[in-house]
Amino acid sequence: MKEHAPRTRALARAVAMGLTAALALGAVASFADTIVYQSGKAVIGPVHAPENPQYPPYPQPSVVPVMPQPYCPAPTDEPEQSLTLYVNGRRVDRPLYFQGRTLLLPVRVIARSGGWNYSYKSGTATLTRGDDRIAISVWEKSYRKNGATRALAGYSELIGDALYAPWQFFVNALGMKVKIGDTYVKVTANASSSTSSTYTLKVNGHTSPHAPYYRGKTLMLPLRFTVESLGYSYYIDPVERRAVFSAKGIDSFIYWEQNCYPVDNRYVSLERAPEVKNGVIFVPSSFVSQALKCAVKVSGSKVTVTR
Repeated sequence: MKEHAPRTRALARAVAMGLTAALALGAVASFADTIVYQSGKAVIGPVHAPENPQYPPYPQPSVVPVMPQPYCPAPTDEPEQSLTLYVNGRRVDRPLYFQGRTLLLPVRVIARSGGWNYSYKSGTATLTRGDDRIAISVWEKSYRKNGATRALAGYSELIGDALYAPWQFFVNALGMKVKIGDTYVKVTANASSSTSSTYTLKVNGHTSPHAPYYRGKTLMLPLRFTVESLGYSYYIDPVERRAVFSAKGIDSFIYWEQNCYPVDNRYVSLERAPEVKNGVIFVPSSFVSQALKCAVKVSGSKVTVTR
């Protein structure tokens, strides 16, 4: 029996070592089920597996997508002190700005000098003259002329309370001439011949102080003078943007800048929208003849309205 004692002790040591290894492997297995990765790296530590492990063992962080934002250049706020603006040979005291290397010019003052009607609403300026209609919006690199979209050399900007556009806009869209020198910017903005004021108007024998004119083929007449000469009372509703005139207790009205007017709970189309020129609302002569039941006659440069 003594000769087998060393073998017995060696066997016992082997069994003990085997049990230790088995326990160690079991512990590793239990730890392996709960290894947590954060930012691609394993978190090492004595983390014990839960009784009912779920995979993944911890909620994953939610991913919030970042939507791409439209490009918007930094606003220009430093005027160019070395340049003076001249429009049709007359000095205009308006600051000029550079957007990078692109010179920006004020739209309203230059457009009106060229006979364009100008209105601004909700970030978009609308310019009309004759048959042309142009819309240009703030922070856009394009404009729309007669329904077609055309590119700008830079972005339009609202600086202070004035809309500015790249100088090429005045050449390509408005048909003007722009000359840029070391100390000046000269803009030649010729008014359209369609705004000629060579016509005279008489309504029931009263001579109008406001001359009629043609927009394309449409004869435009001053609304207030016409309806008051016909015996209507007249006032402006600035909230609804309409002119209201009354006779015999019946109110009639027409919206400016809309090419229709209401009659008997329906709207009748006009060939051209009423427009404001030098603070006076002008309407197509067809409105006077059809809605007000007047006779409109044109003889040479004389226009007469009778009823």
